[in-house]
Amino acid sequence: IVAIISVALSLTWTGRNIDSQCVKSVISFTFDDGYETTLTKAYPILIKYNFKGTVYVITDFIGKDNRLNVMQLIFLYSNGWEIASHGVTHTDLTTLSRDDVIKELTQSKSVLEQMGFGIENFAVPYGEYNHDIIELIKQYYVSNKTAFEGLNEIPVDDNSRYQLKVITVKQDTTLDYVYQMI
Repeated sequence: IVAIISVALSLTWTGRNIDSQCVKSVISFTFDDGYETTLTKAYPILIKYNFKGTVYVITDFIGKDNRLNVMQLIFLYSNGWEIASHGVTHTDLTTLSRDDVIKELTQSKSVLEQMGFGIENFAVPYGEYNHDIIELIKQYYVSNKTAFEGLNEIPVDDNSRYQLKVITVKQDTTLDYVYQMI
């Protein structure tokens, strides 16, 4: 995670005038699955440069196996981070019945809202979805993040906000690639 953020933030110090080249761009830092490293590694770097992030939480994993616990989520939220839903069990929704998909969507939202978080956004586990799943997500959430690579057009319209694409930045991703995507 440190490498991911460092590459993205390095753009600030390259001497390139990003603002003049990016008339309409939005960059968001998102972290799936609710790992503790979001707080221990990503948060200190982002906060240093006054950036916020979004953590997509799997509610059954809260406080387990190197995952964020409730107090850590509250800390992030109170410092301007968004807490968003990534389901209850991190199951590929395309393998579930309609009723089980609804449970994944509603129960994860309910658990997080009971903790005091305003939950508006969802990320489909593994990026897998179909038309029926998107229609169900629309009933409970404002947007849905997939795992499909690409850029989103701005402004985001009513259909594309439920199929948001991502640019995945990993340790071996070059600064030039990130700059090109921005």
